[in-house]
Amino acid sequence: KVSGQQLEFPVLLKRGMGITLEESLNACEYVASEGNRKLVFCLRGVKTHLGYPHRNLVDFAHVPVVKRLTRMPVCIDPSHSVGQKDLSPDGLSDILHATAQGVIAGANMVLVDFHPTPEKALCDGPQALLLEEMDTFLKDVAIVREAYEKRRALVQTTAGIAMEFP
Repeated sequence: KVSGQQLEFPVLLKRGMGITLEESLNACEYVASEGNRKLVFCLRGVKTHLGYPHRNLVDFAHVPVVKRLTRMPVCIDPSHSVGQKDLSPDGLSDILHATAQGVIAGANMVLVDFHPTPEKALCDGPQALLLEEMDTFLKDVAIVREAYEKRRALVQTTAGIAMEFP
């Protein structure tokens, strides 16, 4: 409630891991009711009984849903969703794959952990990318964002045409 009373800074509200999307959005309304309308909603995965290999179930399919239901920018937090930086068989890290899922869904922001020496990090070291990986990370995000923009352009140019799938 106090964060909603200060008007200088935006407030980043992370989705509650054990509550519904609606309950998390209601929490945003609660904060906004105190006066600060500069809210950013962050998706970071939801707790499940599934466990390993990821900390949380990635919920980035909710990006367009939140954008449809609210006027808030949507942030994704793939570091906390995945919880580690394992490589997939294709050589891309799970964090890169999760980031791409959120970006291709239209996320406005990405929150990712970087650390010069993750093994010395006071918290979240296993999920932190190395600073040397930032350039590759940003280039990958740019590729995915370009694909998202191309998808939007495709749909806008075919808006009057019925989309049929076999």
